[in-house]
Amino acid sequence: MNGDFDLQLNEVEKIFTPRPKTSQTNTFDVDDLLRNLDIPRVSIKVIDEQSGLWTKHQDCVRIIQAYGDQNECLHISCEYSPIGILVSYFPEDQSNKFLNLCVTDITIEKIIKEKFISRDINLTTSSDLTTTNQSFFAQDILKLENQLRSRPILIILEQRCIRLFGIIDLVKEVEKQIEDIQIKYASNMVQLNLKPNQINYLMDIHCDELKALEANYKDTKIIEHLRNAKFLAPTYLQNTIEKQIINLATLCTPIDFEIQEESFRPIAQNECSNLINIGRQYKCHIEIQENVINYTCKILKAISQDHVSDALTAAAIKIHQDDLAEQKVDLVVICSTSMYLRDDILKKAGQSVKQEYIEAAKSSPTEPFETNSGNLKCRKLLFLPWEINRTNNYTFYQSIRNFVKKAVQHAIKTHHTSIAFPSIGCGQINVDKTIIANEMLVEAQKQLLTGNVLLQIIFVILPQQIDVFNAFQSKLDNLQTGNIAIKDAEISYRLSTLKLTIISSSITKQEECKKALNNHIQKSIAVREYLQQTALKIWTQPAIDKFYKFCFNRHVVLDMNIQIGYLKLYGSEQSVIEADNEYHKEQAQQSEQARLAVIARDVIWAYKINDNNWEKYSSELNIRIEDEYSSKRSTVSK
Repeated sequence: MNGDFDLQLNEVEKIFTPRPKTSQTNTFDVDDLLRNLDIPRVSIKVIDEQSGLWTKHQDCVRIIQAYGDQNECLHISCEYSPIGILVSYFPEDQSNKFLNLCVTDITIEKIIKEKFISRDINLTTSSDLTTTNQSFFAQDILKLENQLRSRPILIILEQRCIRLFGIIDLVKEVEKQIEDIQIKYASNMVQLNLKPNQINYLMDIHCDELKALEANYKDTKIIEHLRNAKFLAPTYLQNTIEKQIINLATLCTPIDFEIQEESFRPIAQNECSNLINIGRQYKCHIEIQENVINYTCKILKAISQDHVSDALTAAAIKIHQDDLAEQKVDLVVICSTSMYLRDDILKKAGQSVKQEYIEAAKSSPTEPFETNSGNLKCRKLLFLPWEINRTNNYTFYQSIRNFVKKAVQHAIKTHHTSIAFPSIGCGQINVDKTIIANEMLVEAQKQLLTGNVLLQIIFVILPQQIDVFNAFQSKLDNLQTGNIAIKDAEISYRLSTLKLTIISSSITKQEECKKALNNHIQKSIAVREYLQQTALKIWTQPAIDKFYKFCFNRHVVLDMNIQIGYLKLYGSEQSVIEADNEYHKEQAQQSEQARLAVIARDVIWAYKINDNNWEKYSSELNIRIEDEYSSKRSTVSK
C-alpha cells in the first residue's frame, strides 16, 4: 500500500484514540468520518457454484488469495463460506483519493473467468488413487499430488477422474504432467512377430513363466492375448516384456518323425495325451498330425459245420402262405411297431384283447408282452417292437435277427411248442425280401440249434406276396440241404497313424525327448503271431464271433486265416496279453468240444414228459450223457 494511505490511517488512529471522559458525551458517525477522510468502505463479491463446482472446495480460497497477493494492483481478501467464496475489496466508486487501492465488481469477475480455469481429467482405467493402490500409475499420481500441495493449484483425486483448479498456466502444466503419466502407464496391445509353432510352444511349455511376468508387471495381460500373437502392457513396460517373450520363444529347428509301428495304430488316438506329456518332461512341445484309417475286418466263417443238425433244425421251420390271424399255434408274434399289422390283429381278436393290449402297452411300451388271443385260433399273442437300426448294414441286419431271437427265446422260456412270425419289413418299409428271408430264417435256425429244443417255427406270408413267399421258401430249401448262405459280418476299427513334431529351444532336449517317445511306443505295444494253428479249423462260428468281439472291445486287431492256420494279434501290450490268454483258453475249449461232438454226433438224448411228448436235453448235457454212456458209466456227474 502507498504512503498516503498510511498517513491517513495514522490520522484515523488518532481520531479513534480514546479521550478522557467529560461530563458531556460527544457522539460521532464512523461512516461520516470515513467519508470525510475519503476512505472507501469494503464491499464483498460472492463467487458461488454458478462459476463452477470448484467453489465448493475451501482450498480455492488459498489459490485466489495467492494470486491477489502476487498482484500489486489487486487488493482483495478471500475467505470461504458455505454460500461460496467471499472476496472483500474496496469499490472504485466510493473513493477519489485512493483509486489505486480500489477495484470494481466487474474486474473481479473478469479476473476469475480469465485468469483461472478448472479441468476434469477422465481416467481410462479404474483406479481409486489412494495410498492402498499399488499400481505404478496410482503411485505416480499420488506423488504428483504431494508435490503440488505447496503450489497455488487445487487437485482432487477421485476413482475415475482428477479435478484441477488454478491459474490457467499452472493448470495446463499439471494437466500435461498427468497426461504424460497416463501415456506412460496406459496399457496398449502389442503385436508380436511369432509363428504359430512358437505360440503353441510358449503356451504349452512356458505358461508358468508367462504367468510370472503378468504377476510381476502390473496392468499386463499376456496369456489372454498370446494366441493371437499379442499382449497388453503399459507403454513403459512393452519393450521389456516383448524381449522376454521373444527370448522364451527362440526355438531350434523342429524335429519331425512318423510312428511307423503298425501295432501302435489301434491305440494311437488314446495315446496322444501321453505323448504330449512326455514332451513336457523334456521341455518340448509336441504337435501331432493324425491320419485316420477306417479298417474293416470281415469275421471269418467257421469251416466246421454240423450239417446234420442244421438240416434237422431246418425241418422244424415252415413257410405258410396264409393270414397270420388264422394260425393254430401256441404263440403268434405281432410286430407292435407295425401299426397296420397290429391294428388288424387287434380288430380280429376283439375288444377285450384290444383293451388288454392298451393296458399292457402303458406299463411296457418298449418290452415284449403277451396277451390272450380272443377270437383268434392261437393260444397267445406276443407283441414285440422291431427296433430298427440303420447306422450301417451290419446293425440293420442285426436288428432283424434280434427281433427273431427275442421272440424265440420268449417262446422257449414260456414252454410254447409252436410260434408263428410275420415277414417284417416287406410291407411299407419295403426292405429287400431276400435280406429279410435270410436274416429271419438263419436266426431262427441258430436259436433252435442253441436252445436244442423241440419248437416249430412258422413264417406266415400273405397270399398276395408271392415274391416274398418264394424268397423265404428258397432260403429254407438251402437251410434244409445244409447250403447256408450267411451275410458276411464285419467290424470296423478306427486306426491312426501319427506324425510328431518336436519343438524346443534345445537340440539336446529334442533328442532326449525323441528317444523317450520311442521307448514309450515300444513299451506300449505288443504283437503275437502264430503259424500252423490247425485247430482253428474246428472252431465253431459262435466261438469265432465271440473271439472277434473280445479283441474288438480291447482295441486289439485280429488277423486270422483259418485255412492256413495263421493268427496275429496286435495293439496295446496289456490288451494283447488278455487277447492271447483268451485265445489259448478258447483253443482248449474248442478242442474238447470237438472231441465230444464226434462222440455224440447223430445221437439225441431226450426224456419223456407225457405219453405224447419228449423233451430233448440241452446240447451240452446231450454230449456229456453220450460221453458217459460210451464210457459205460451209468451216471452223469454235475
